[in-house]
Amino acid sequence: MDKRLNIASETLMITLFRVLPESPRWLLAVGRGEEAISILEQAARRNKLDTEGIAQKVESARILKVGLTLTEVKELSLCLIKLLISRLC
Repeated sequence: MDKRLNIASETLMITLFRVLPESPRWLLAVGRGEEAISILEQAARRNKLDTEGIAQKVESARILKVGLTLTEVKELSLCLIKLLISRLC
């Protein structure tokens, strides 16, 4: 009985390995962001969710992974803009 269960679980794993898409998190980690966005959009469509803004959310997640919060990124951007304007005047 154990042998049959083992074979069945192995067959299931091989089948799922071929059918399921890569993890979007893994794709982002290895620099394949476009594929990650595509997979997330497909999942959203299957679940009848809005697909707009997925690319922006993925980009925000990349920024947050670096260690900056979105607020810090906005503040940094404003500081850079102010610096550029002051240099031009």
